[in-house]
Amino acid sequence: MAKRLAAALALLSGAAAAAAGRKPHLIYVIGDDVGWYKMVRCSRLRLSRSGSELAAAQGWHNPDARTPNLDGLVKEGVELDRFYTFKYCSPTRSSFLSGRLPIHNTQINIGGGVHFVQMEGAVDSGGKPLEFFSGVDYRMNILPKKLKAGGYESYAIGKWHGGDASVHLTPKARGFDHHFGFLSGGQDHNTQEEGCAATKNGAYIPGAIESCVDLWRDNGPAYGENGTYSAFLYTHEALRNIASHNVNTPMFMYLAYQNMHCPLQVPTSYEIPSIENEHLRLEDAMAHALDEGIGNVTSLLKSRGMWDDTILFFSVRPSSPCPTPHFPPLISTPFAAY
Repeated sequence: MAKRLAAALALLSGAAAAAAGRKPHLIYVIGDDVGWYKMVRCSRLRLSRSGSELAAAQGWHNPDARTPNLDGLVKEGVELDRFYTFKYCSPTRSSFLSGRLPIHNTQINIGGGVHFVQMEGAVDSGGKPLEFFSGVDYRMNILPKKLKAGGYESYAIGKWHGGDASVHLTPKARGFDHHFGFLSGGQDHNTQEEGCAATKNGAYIPGAIESCVDLWRDNGPAYGENGTYSAFLYTHEALRNIASHNVNTPMFMYLAYQNMHCPLQVPTSYEIPSIENEHLRLEDAMAHALDEGIGNVTSLLKSRGMWDDTILFFSVRPSSPCPTPHFPPLISTPFAAY
């Protein structure tokens, strides 16, 4: 397993709810391709920054990171610095949702409508090809269904990557009361477009790929809702749901950002021009946009009087398919199992 960002933050504010006999609101925020030092991974490089820019950079594993909201949560809460996860995306999410290790759920990282996967050379004792699950095994109950039995109202926002071969495997069908986001593993941050299997007259064209928009609301496509930068899109949805939620009903929100997954895209207003390395400049800006969204979520929870009854947990999925300079102080590389 690959080491996860130790900034898994279990905030203690929810203790007030427990002490009063109330069920706390549960907010699970996951950052994509963030990693231990990717907030942001550049403090060992010499960057040209002004004094004011450096003063605003206080990342807990990287002093250059512009993540003041996450830094504040670390100071206020608990940092789990021995926190581990799988090296791939879909198994990581499937493990959290099902409560099972990847070896008992899935170690396959394929999306885009694939659920059963035949691995080359994998056969049973009779020579028949073995099939493996991609996404959360449909025979398993997952977290929102269990929480619903305890009176929780649940929201899934952002990246799913937990199975999408049919509508029966989408978040709403798996037990979430509300869902808005995309089903696959990655897409354009600005348009929500990605490469999909091409079809003609309703039939798949083997090996052909075409561009499509992957954005869903509850049980069907979210027509006309794409075209906004992903971090803004999912923060806005989280704020909308928090604002309309009945504070007397316990909430479970699974807020799965696409930041900082490839492609490296972010509004230019978030970039620091003096960071000459483009890769590091974009990572820094994407981390800052992610941090801003989390800050907006926590601010609304506080203004609605929900914060003292909330346990917020921030975690990440660490490996990155993007070219990446290094993972200090860790010795491994993306997708490595240690």
